[in-house]
Amino acid sequence: MEPNKLKDKHEMYIRLALSECIKLLRLISQNLYKNEGYYFFPLFSIYFRQLTYYFFDKSSPFISYEGSFTLDEHKKLSDMVDIRDANSHLNSEINLLNNGTMLFNSFSFTNNDVQIQFGKTKLFLLKEIIPLYEKIRTVLSKIPELSRTSKHPMWKIEEKNILEIKEILVKNLANASEELKKKRTSLLSY
Repeated sequence: MEPNKLKDKHEMYIRLALSECIKLLRLISQNLYKNEGYYFFPLFSIYFRQLTYYFFDKSSPFISYEGSFTLDEHKKLSDMVDIRDANSHLNSEINLLNNGTMLFNSFSFTNNDVQIQFGKTKLFLLKEIIPLYEKIRTVLSKIPELSRTSKHPMWKIEEKNILEIKEILVKNLANASEELKKKRTSLLSY
C-alpha cells in the first residue's frame, strides 16, 4: 500500500475510534446508575484498545511515539488492553478475582469516582481512564503524519465534549450514595 493511503487509512480508523470513545463516555456519564452504563463500557474498551494499538503494537506505523507515555501511563494503558481482552473473552483468566470468583465489568462508586473492575484489573474512570484518553489525543495531535486529525472540524467539538463529560461525571458522582439508594429501593420494589 502506498504511504499516503496507509496514512489515510490509519487516520480514518483513529478518527472513528476517537469519536466513538467520546460518544460512549457521554453515554456512560449520563447513565452511570442505570444498567445501560454498564453495557456501554465494554464497547468503549474496544475503541480505546484500538487507539492503544497505535503506540504499543510493533506493527503500528506510529510505534515510535510509545515513549510519549510515562511508565505509569503504560501500566494503565496495558490494564485497559487487559480490560478489553477480558470483555471480549469471558473465559479469560483476566476476569478471575481468585480461583472461584469471576468479576466482570464491576462498577464501584468511591472517592467521587467510579472504579471499573474486571478480575484483579481496576481503573478509575474520572481519574485514570479519561486522562489516558486525553493523553492519547494529545500525542496523536503531535504526530506530523496525522496533522489533519487535530485540524478536523470535530476535534474542537470533541475537546469541548470531554470537558462536559467530566462535569457531568463530577456532578453525578457527588450524589453517588443517594443514587445508589434509589437504585436499591427501585430494585426491591419488584
